Amino acid sequence: MRRRAFIATGGLGLAGAALAAPAIAQSQPEIKWRLAASWPKSLDTIFGGAEHIMPLWWALSLGACLGGNGTLIGASANLTVAGIAERNGVEFGFLTYTKHAFGLMLISVAISTLYLWWRYL
Repeated sequence: MRRRAFIATGGLGLAGAALAAPAIAQSQPEIKWRLAASWPKSLDTIFGGAEHIMPLWWALSLGACLGGNGTLIGASANLTVAGIAERNGVEFGFLTYTKHAFGLMLISVAISTLYLWWRYL
């Protein structure tokens, strides 16, 4: 019964946070993101090229980070969790992990793609 009470309390907390999130987001100041670089923006040799390739850097970063979550050997954290699980008696192989994680990886990459389209196109 304590588990049900915990889940109910957590659900109410999540619902409250979901209702309060728009009000909190509206009160935040607008942030203008810029590319962090070691050269000044007025440097004539790159002709503002850093601003033009920023979407490519974001796509590369998100693809490399999130794409590694699809397979067991794609990221070192996946192997760490597999080792801890095996030590505790939960055995799963490469295909079992891929069967569960690949769909979630596709969803996260699709969300990132939609964000990049919205932000830069």
